[in-house]
Amino acid sequence: MSGAGARERWAIVEVMGHRVIPGRITGDPPYAAGICVEIPLADGTFAEEYYAAAALFGVRIVPEAQARRAAEESYYVSQLARLMLPAPARAAADEEEREAAQLVPRPAGRGDVYREIDVAIAALPEEEEAINWTAYIRQEAAAIDPDADPDEYRDQLLRVCAVTVRAIEANDDSAGGEL
Repeated sequence: MSGAGARERWAIVEVMGHRVIPGRITGDPPYAAGICVEIPLADGTFAEEYYAAAALFGVRIVPEAQARRAAEESYYVSQLARLMLPAPARAAADEEEREAAQLVPRPAGRGDVYREIDVAIAALPEEEEAINWTAYIRQEAAAIDPDADPDEYRDQLLRVCAVTVRAIEANDDSAGGEL
């Protein structure tokens, strides 16, 4: 990116769309012809992005360490890295993102429960027409007998889980589903 005599700086660049892009820039203000931001990725490489002058809201010159720290914390940069990094690095980025978002992956020891829910979903009858999923879930929950033997009680709970998952899927499939 750097041409002869170009001055390299680190900056936090604010662009249209409320995006804040931390990275390395070259050149001197005013950035009338636009700007190229070299965004540092976790593997030590850079992703170049070009912005027209009209898209710029601000260019804040900062120390390199501050720009790199901002890149590490940036949701936009993490998404960019997911697309650009090779699969193993992408998997690590996905895991870091999951931890950052505090998402809880399925516990390893409970895989059988999730398989049982999948089996219970498959056993549900196909619905011919749109139904009121909230009423259906309530009906299934009301049918749970806490005094039933443990296996039967567990099957009843699995059915409620299966109906709830089916309701979520129906709502996702037809944004107008009734939940």
